[in-house]
Amino acid sequence: MTEKRAAIFDVDGTLVDTNHLHVVTWWEAFRQAGHRVPMHDVHRAVGLGSDDLIEHLLGKDRDPEDDGELEAAHRTLYATYFDRLTVLEGAGELLRALSGRGWEIVLATSASGGGPRPAITSWLREPSTAGTSKPQAWRTCSIARRPSSPARRAC
Repeated sequence: MTEKRAAIFDVDGTLVDTNHLHVVTWWEAFRQAGHRVPMHDVHRAVGLGSDDLIEHLLGKDRDPEDDGELEAAHRTLYATYFDRLTVLEGAGELLRALSGRGWEIVLATSASGGGPRPAITSWLREPSTAGTSKPQAWRTCSIARRPSSPARRAC
């Protein structure tokens, strides 16, 4: 029996440079909703799921009915940067090297929209020097948004 190997990579902040954009867009979403949250506090909270991030920054005594509006504002603000996101140096080369060695590549995201943006997966798949290899079949999947939830196997 042949051993099959797979590598699962989180896209947001791991393969694509997004951390500071999340800081700025969460900070702006809070500001627009009338909350004064220091940017350095937002920076330390990025990486938490939306529900946990909002609770961590606004406290348990906030009105949770407003959480959806904050999440929507963050999504809208963050979406304005989609066409400017950049892949971190070496990310595409790493994925192509593993794929070339027979590893199955799974790109995972907890972002809304069900998976990494097509432009991002295209950048990760395309070699930096034109025409030297063809993209391998990679899978994308959406993982559970809350850290306490198990990852979905629907990838």
